[in-house]
Amino acid sequence: MQAVNWPEAGKTIVLVGHQPYIGRLSAQLLGEQPLLWSVKKGAVWWLSHRVRHDLEQVRLKVMMTPGMLTPNE
Repeated sequence: MQAVNWPEAGKTIVLVGHQPYIGRLSAQLLGEQPLLWSVKKGAVWWLSHRVRHDLEQVRLKVMMTPGMLTPNE
């Protein structure tokens, strides 16, 4: 996260990766622990950072898998 200056960058950052690293990164950002989350291939995660009441927060705004974009037949 240092390479992209998260969260100080103040702009949109797109990370692309593979397991186990992308699952571990998601867990670290949302749960503050380097757990090995299973992340669906091709999923998009939209996370935002903010400071509210002097507390830093990372919010999951949207998580979508390719299957969510396919209309049900």
